[in-house]
Amino acid sequence: FSGQEFLPLRASEEGTSAQTPGLPGCLTITFDHGRQISKPLAEVPEGVEILNLRDAVVRHPELIQSLLEQPDPASTHGLSRLVAALSGEGLFVRIKANIQLQQPIQILNLNAAPQSLATLHHFIILERNAEATVIETHAGPDECAYLSLSVTRVHLEENASLDHYKYQTEGNLGRHFGGIYVDQAPPSRFRQ
Repeated sequence: FSGQEFLPLRASEEGTSAQTPGLPGCLTITFDHGRQISKPLAEVPEGVEILNLRDAVVRHPELIQSLLEQPDPASTHGLSRLVAALSGEGLFVRIKANIQLQQPIQILNLNAAPQSLATLHHFIILERNAEATVIETHAGPDECAYLSLSVTRVHLEENASLDHYKYQTEGNLGRHFGGIYVDQAPPSRFRQ
């Protein structure tokens, strides 16, 4: 790992050659080396908003800014600062008040290019009384050195309930550094 240089793929470079299937029954959004390559294949239910982070910044600039400015450990942690500086990609998920989303959301992160760097910054917001399950999957092949950096910020309003899973099936030479930061209003529930 020491002495290796990891770089983001340029727009003209290809990422993963073979698609890794998403989990059955999920709303799956796929990122390939930090670039979103698919939107949910199934219809997103009413009351659920799933946007690429770039689109979310345009549609909800005040909300994103307020989440970034919260005085929490995520704002000062070196990993958060590095991902914020490098990342232009990520996902914005908002479950509106009183919505109980039955179908899990899977964020599928694929890495298979040698010496590549992928950075992702995700925001998950559950409004009052909302319920959801989110599965972050990180996948990569053996014998391929890559670096994956991810930060997920979760904001739960009163009585919201989120089940969050982080599933890693990464190769023996892959490196992954991730942080999950949760801001909860009482009596919300976060289970990981």
